[in-house]
Amino acid sequence: MSAANESKDSSMPVVKGKDPHNYRKVGYSMIVISVSLVLIGLLVWAIGDNYHFASNIMAAQEVDAMTPKQGYDIVSFDYTQPVGAKLKLLDYASSIDDAKKLQDKYMQNAEASQILIFGNAPDQNVDVMAQAEVTALTPIGGYNVILFNHALPVGSKLTMGKHDDSLVNATKYKQDQEEQNKDKDVSVIIFSSSYGDNLKIVGVNQTAGTTTSATGINSDQLAVNANVNNGTSKTVSLSEKIEINASNSGK
Repeated sequence: MSAANESKDSSMPVVKGKDPHNYRKVGYSMIVISVSLVLIGLLVWAIGDNYHFASNIMAAQEVDAMTPKQGYDIVSFDYTQPVGAKLKLLDYASSIDDAKKLQDKYMQNAEASQILIFGNAPDQNVDVMAQAEVTALTPIGGYNVILFNHALPVGSKLTMGKHDDSLVNATKYKQDQEEQNKDKDVSVIIFSSSYGDNLKIVGVNQTAGTTTSATGINSDQLAVNANVNNGTSKTVSLSEKIEINASNSGK
């Protein structure tokens, strides 16, 4: 009986009235979360199928980091390295003449990289990198079958597939790769020993960066990058008339 009385007399749990401020805080939190999700959705929509979005950002940041406010940076470029590690700052010069001397000095010890001179315009430096990337994959003789990824940033667009002395064999290999290729952003191309022709294949302008100094861009930058050594004793002219130097040994 006492147990029954105790159960009747025992007080029920008290539910305190909810503070309306708590509802307000929850509401604000939900709004913030909703806005964040919308922003993420818009970003994903903007990126679309560009799954190399992060790589492009990193590549742009790398070029910006190597672009001087004034004067010239002497930069080591290795296209085989991952994005973010392709460029290495070697030195700085305040004049083109001094930059050229430093470039020649570092080229003597370049093993697997090209020595470039960067001016104060990032877009122009990207042009120089694009030309250097083609340089690195241009054979002295025979043919290189190249995988050309249009979605990747400059410096990472070209990947060596196979070298062959025979155009017939290189063409057959190219056709085989095209049949196996499932990536719509990748094209299979063939590089010959004609550097100028290779530039045209990938759509790189030979005279890129030769704008007037009135725009604030160093109009002499392309000239000071006239000779680029890619570490294989091959020197390529990056002037308007670009030819392979026949006196150098091939790959």
